[in-house]
Amino acid sequence: MQPAWIHHVGLPVRDLDVSVAWYRKALGLTHEAAAGVPGRVAFMLAPTGEPSVPRISRWMVVKDKKKFVDQLGEIATPDLRRVIVTHGKMIDDRAAETIKTVASALS
Repeated sequence: MQPAWIHHVGLPVRDLDVSVAWYRKALGLTHEAAAGVPGRVAFMLAPTGEPSVPRISRWMVVKDKKKFVDQLGEIATPDLRRVIVTHGKMIDDRAAETIKTVASALS
């Protein structure tokens, strides 16, 4: 799979569960990431509180929507266990189904 628009960064981990717990604690992902964010910032980050591609990313980051949606489809395989996102809650349950839902919202 060739990235359509982003460079990937990976960190090797020895214990995934310990790494996930550290990530959640370090980044404060135990609450809604956008809680209390006012006005224009909230508008740019919308939708919040659910897995999605935020408005600002759709406008300024995704250059080829069809290619991006296709890539999400490639990622959403039955063996996908977890999606670690930059902001918001980690996707631990039904990861592939969730990614497919996000992709269909972009189509």
